[in-house]
Amino acid sequence: MAVINAALGASFAGAKAMVGTSGGGFALMTEGLSLAAMTELPLVIYLGQRPAPATGLATQTGQGDLKFALNAGHGEFLRVVLSPGDAREAITRTEEAFYLSNKYRVPVIFLSDKHLAESNYTFNEIKKSALPNERFILENPPQDYKSYKITANGVSPRAVPGQGPVVRANSYEHNEYGFTIEDEDFAVKMQDKRFKKLDFLKKEITKLNPVSVYGRGSNLLISYGSTKGAILDALPKIKNFRFLQISYLKPLPAEIISREIKKSKKVILVENGVKGSLADVIKQETGLTVKYKILKYDGRPFTPEFLIDKLKKI
Repeated sequence: MAVINAALGASFAGAKAMVGTSGGGFALMTEGLSLAAMTELPLVIYLGQRPAPATGLATQTGQGDLKFALNAGHGEFLRVVLSPGDAREAITRTEEAFYLSNKYRVPVIFLSDKHLAESNYTFNEIKKSALPNERFILENPPQDYKSYKITANGVSPRAVPGQGPVVRANSYEHNEYGFTIEDEDFAVKMQDKRFKKLDFLKKEITKLNPVSVYGRGSNLLISYGSTKGAILDALPKIKNFRFLQISYLKPLPAEIISREIKKSKKVILVENGVKGSLADVIKQETGLTVKYKILKYDGRPFTPEFLIDKLKKI
């Protein structure tokens, strides 16, 4: 709790802020997650998943926190949840996380796992990001500055303390100046303001390659996160399969996913978890059922051999 609140203080002061944790730590941070949403302070949270509840398999890997990341926190608010598939994406997607969080003033959860977090990789030099390295802070805010000004896209122009005008961050429902209110009409206006960002966020995310499709075939493997490596290694050794990697889990690119599923004969989920949470999320957002699942929840990552063996039985 202290860490995420300290990070929000840094964000309020104008710094780019990020915290890192795993399941248990994230559970304690959820009140701060709601605070970030209400105060509209940009924040990136790195969540490295491990298996099982409580301490669980503390030194092993898993993907059991997906639904937790998508729904954690009290109250209704916007968030972005994205997941890297390898070390290169861990860098490029982090840039996207900071960009979206600062531009739209929303919390972003960077969903990874122990396997990706503590593995060694080599790769070629990464091209400089095309995204602007901005904090989206006004250079000269007006003296009559409104911390939560209602705008067409829901994003209030951001200022930080020390620039001249008074800047407020309030965990209570508030008016445009940041003063606490109980007025029912303004309560509706402010909640509508915060959710107005969603359509603009979705349009922005479509430009960031929210999904990737690898290979050709009438059958489809679906997954997210660090399972990417084992799947790509297995793909040349299995016939008639392609792989849909989902990088943005909220907002979910439902139309693209629906299109890929509908043109496939067999659809198979690959996940380091007990129940296959991503299949539930896809069903919720698209109405489509993922019939087959290859699940692994012993704390160890997938291998190409394990996948190939399981696919032969489907």
